[in-house]
Amino acid sequence: MIEGVAKRSLFQDAAPVSQQELIRARDVLSRLQVLSPDLAKDFKLREDSMDDIPFRLLSHREDPSTPEVSYIALSYCWADDTATANTTGSPFTYPLPSSPLLFQALLNERSSSREGLWIDAVCINQQNTEEKYTAINAMNLVYQSARETVVLLDDIEITQSEYDFLQAYLPLYKSSIVRPLIDRYAPKSMASDPIVRDFSVKIIQARWFTRAWCNHEMRLSRSLYFLIRCDCISAQPSVLRLTGEFLLFFLTQGLKSGIGSQLSENKWHIFRVLLPSVILAKRANQFVHSHMETFAEVFSLTAGGDRALSEEDRLMDGNLDKFHIAINTTGIGLSYIRAFSVKDEFVRPSKEECCRKFTILALAARDPIALCTSGPLMHWGGRIRSWLNWPMPRDIQNGAEPPEMLSDSDMRAITLDHSPAAEYISLDLMVLDACRDADEPSDVFIERAKDIIDACERQALKIRSLSLEYMNSCIEFSALKSTEPIDRIIAMTRLHTRCLACILECGPDWAAWVARKLPDVSLNTETIILSIEALMHGTFQSFIEDRKNRATVKAVLHMVGYIVRRAVPWETTEHSWMMWLPRLVSSIGGGGKILIFDRLEDHLLTAVPTCLVHEQYWHFFRGWTIVPVSRRQLIGSSTTAESLGDEIGAAYCLVASLAGSSLRMGT
Repeated sequence: MIEGVAKRSLFQDAAPVSQQELIRARDVLSRLQVLSPDLAKDFKLREDSMDDIPFRLLSHREDPSTPEVSYIALSYCWADDTATANTTGSPFTYPLPSSPLLFQALLNERSSSREGLWIDAVCINQQNTEEKYTAINAMNLVYQSARETVVLLDDIEITQSEYDFLQAYLPLYKSSIVRPLIDRYAPKSMASDPIVRDFSVKIIQARWFTRAWCNHEMRLSRSLYFLIRCDCISAQPSVLRLTGEFLLFFLTQGLKSGIGSQLSENKWHIFRVLLPSVILAKRANQFVHSHMETFAEVFSLTAGGDRALSEEDRLMDGNLDKFHIAINTTGIGLSYIRAFSVKDEFVRPSKEECCRKFTILALAARDPIALCTSGPLMHWGGRIRSWLNWPMPRDIQNGAEPPEMLSDSDMRAITLDHSPAAEYISLDLMVLDACRDADEPSDVFIERAKDIIDACERQALKIRSLSLEYMNSCIEFSALKSTEPIDRIIAMTRLHTRCLACILECGPDWAAWVARKLPDVSLNTETIILSIEALMHGTFQSFIEDRKNRATVKAVLHMVGYIVRRAVPWETTEHSWMMWLPRLVSSIGGGGKILIFDRLEDHLLTAVPTCLVHEQYWHFFRGWTIVPVSRRQLIGSSTTAESLGDEIGAAYCLVASLAGSSLRMGT
């Protein structure tokens, strides 16, 4: 065990907890004590006290009395069969999921005999629960302090031709090292080279990139190196050593070669994490848009849990690991200290329990996305229905600015059920249906939208193509698996037609406002206004057929397709996604039009929390689909509204102007 001065010397490069971070953490804990007093007892301020962290290193010093001066941290993932890595002439023999070849390459990374190795499976006492979770809360210190982090990609091999290509290109890459990453020298033929494509696909399919712990270690490390086995023709096997920066550069070339279509949503985190980790060299929490976004990303990955446990307990242990990772990644300044202990038995949480706790914590941190999650409705124990939806990576618009935090006055208006189930939330709502002018776009605009789509189809401008491609890439969702292709096409046509009709009815000024907010719509306001005006009038056929207007028409179609892809909750169950359709609402006082996607059922209402009516929240799933409850005791002031019932869900409200006081649902 390394202690005292030696440990402080090894951790000296880790970023200390600043006074500002401590103040922010105290504020979060104080708000959590108001929202959920019982949950607040499970957290404490994370002060990164080095004295409390158990720390061991593997080393083989010539003089055992001299301490280690640095160390290398290992990042890996367990293989299906645990192998024992034992290298000839090496003092190390440990049960690790590594081949002797890669383990020897790891040892060769040591700069001297006074440099140790940190390997979690060996350096943390896995049988001591208290030590294990103390160490888990200190992962930021461990990986930020390591001289380098070495990643073993032990489940893939590169071919001789790939090895030769990389070895030939590396000198060219290094010669342009003073240039920014995206401007590094790359031959024009590189993106079209099948070797680039095949190697990039091989990398992103490595098991290491699917693991939550590996993702977290990648975020924290200040210097990343990847070791990959080479299936060489020669008798002597080889190991390829790549920096994290080069790997990211090479994968960007792979994107140009077309591997993007093979990236599922949970694979794009490779780029989201590698970019700040290896290029911008800043702390990972500076790149987190939302605490809920972090939770969704972490829980989309896998965590194996304690391998000594039964399969069911191991899955639950993995949930607890991911819960710790999510908290650590946010930089929220708190540590989770509850051992889930009941009568001295170690009880592990379900995924839903982790989500409930984290959502309340994120709300205490004033994260507006805690009120804007769009995934499936969560249930507790199969019986208790919740006001919570599962968070999804799509809850934050790609490329959007970090959300503005909720104000203190907003937080004072929010009350939670203090029971462990947190069955209800009380908060001010604007019930949009109470000020509704029209449920649907008029028949005139629906017919015009149909004619426009038909005309675009004849000109090979397929309005549905982007959304259908998106749906096909998400076919793993049960809702889409159970839908016949022809039904999907019919439903998508209806969605696009109604969405375009709503845009036409809102008018050109509204469309121009929306277009300015959407990504990849490069046309200026005047052009959008002119195109919508042309599509609204009888000359739209000739306007679409004129080749000079193709870019303009494509921009309008892109806007429609983007709104549909973003607004519909594809992750819902059965065929319910087909029930979500757009409709229009006029804001109070007639100040603007609101485009809403929700389930058109008579007994449902759509409302927006008043704390989210501001324009900066326009691209969030801030609409709440609710069931009115006529007889229910409310907690808090008379200005609150309660959201309960089986049909609660997230709705997408796209607003050009939303103003007015809160409306209430009474008892």
